[in-house]
Amino acid sequence: MRFKLFSLCLLLLMACAPPPSTPTPSAQFCQTRTEGRWIKNANGNNVIVHGVNLPTLTEMEKSGVSVSNRLRDLAAQGATVVRLQMGENEMSQTVIPLKIMPVVHAANELGMVVILSWNMVIEEVNNPQISSTEEWIRQLNVYIAREPGVWVDPINEIRSIPLARRRNVAQRYIDIIRGYNILNIVVINEAFWLLDTNPEINKPLLGANIVYGVRKLAQPAQWPVEQQPFLITDWDGGAYDVATAKIGSIARLSLDNTLAQTQWKLAQPVCK
Repeated sequence: MRFKLFSLCLLLLMACAPPPSTPTPSAQFCQTRTEGRWIKNANGNNVIVHGVNLPTLTEMEKSGVSVSNRLRDLAAQGATVVRLQMGENEMSQTVIPLKIMPVVHAANELGMVVILSWNMVIEEVNNPQISSTEEWIRQLNVYIAREPGVWVDPINEIRSIPLARRRNVAQRYIDIIRGYNILNIVVINEAFWLLDTNPEINKPLLGANIVYGVRKLAQPAQWPVEQQPFLITDWDGGAYDVATAKIGSIARLSLDNTLAQTQWKLAQPVCK
């Protein structure tokens, strides 16, 4: 009798339980990581990504060209990464899940990694923008915990701050992300402390899965590209040979620029 009652209760619980959740498109994307100077996919293959900087979602919505059409065009040209800028008006618990994450999923379905980039420049040591960036990271962490097709770019640029302080700020951002047990790749821009002569300052950041971003005005050859993974985050098609150096690049050029297309065709598929 007890067994029958137990079975009946179990059937009732199963009937009332919610259906299993369907994995998001991003959840089916392969997990990327870093090892030495390389970005690697789940199969252990080296990956060199090339793609384009996208404007903010707000700016794209005003342009008259749908985001989905932009993504399809980029994927067709061979892009394997898009860097999506996010402005302060897009830092909310409605915009991120309802607008930003669908863009992420659409790009992942097309085989492209999405770098979510906080469109902020920190200019002073005690600038409150440092704190607002931390807030953005914490909000974003809630939504990317199970999204391997997302990389995080916490800050566009840091200016007029001593190198040791810059390194501490960047490490703080890394620690916040890892504190949520998020292992996604994090892109840290303009880590000029790596070029300092002081060994107490020029150390790489602590933690796994960190890629260093170099803007177009900084000559990549100056950086320790043979020791750490690097990505040119604002490549303008200059003389630097990204193919020979085996460094990924994200162009700021228009979608129909033939030079950018040439570089994209050098990229490896991320998840193969």
